[in-house]
Amino acid sequence: TFKVLNNCYAIDKSSAYIFSNPFVPSDLASFEAIQGVYAKDKQNIYSMGVPFVPSDITTFKVIADNYAQDKNNIYYGDKIITEIDKSTFRIINDIYSADSKNVYAYGKVLKDADPNTFVSEVGLLVGADKNNYFAFDKKVKSDMYAVNVMLYNSEYFIILKQEQEEILKKSNESKKKPNELSKDENKKKSEELPKDENKKKSDELIKKKYIEISPGVWRWSGKKAIESIDASTFKVINDNYAKDSKKVFFKSSPLSKVDPLTFEVLLGYYSRDKNHIYFADLEFNVKDRNTVTPLGGFYIKDQYNIY
Repeated sequence: TFKVLNNCYAIDKSSAYIFSNPFVPSDLASFEAIQGVYAKDKQNIYSMGVPFVPSDITTFKVIADNYAQDKNNIYYGDKIITEIDKSTFRIINDIYSADSKNVYAYGKVLKDADPNTFVSEVGLLVGADKNNYFAFDKKVKSDMYAVNVMLYNSEYFIILKQEQEEILKKSNESKKKPNELSKDENKKKSEELPKDENKKKSDELIKKKYIEISPGVWRWSGKKAIESIDASTFKVINDNYAKDSKKVFFKSSPLSKVDPLTFEVLLGYYSRDKNHIYFADLEFNVKDRNTVTPLGGFYIKDQYNIY
């Protein structure tokens, strides 16, 4: 009777599940997923499987996988985002949001983040503004990530350091860092550079995870170059997996004991070859590898179990 409802929730005849954790809702018969971490039955609203009561149930609605609102508040999960300017509030991704005053990580103010220039990619756990880099809800050293944030006509783009160097060289600018330029210099810089071309390049970089930064040299998102690849046979499978004739990579990490010839992606982070099942870059133990099939969301099954 097991049924996947979305990426977070599933049910069977006796329980509901948030990921792999079972719980019993107030009314299982009417239980349904709304979106992301939110679900409901005829008695309650749930966030991550826990009942919570919005301040105004009649105006409550889910606005993104981790966000909801009513006429009084905006919520991250079941927590109210406090001191928020609702008129300027914007959702950046599953972790980050912002208004005119603050950037928020997990619904709490992200210290030292500039809301006017903060950016993060969809699906990433890192962000940056004109001054700082962030991982999760902490400020980190910029050299941890091979990305830089640049200012062109008040628009910020996440770009590779190599791309930054090429643009600066072509524009014949001084050796000043972009965030050290004066307002007038930034305006002049933006006028000299083809804005549409830069925006197109930025959009392409943000959409792609695997990027060839120079002939035969590849990296995944903000990580450093992937080591020891066979450039002549290197092939991107999807946003998270790539392979060459000898190795398979999850993002930038090689999988162990993998057979590239028989490797295939099953669902999300699940994959397999003729001998193993993998979740991300780790071997995943199942009772019967030969009968593994994807169910949807983060769930797979074999003839004996659901995982």
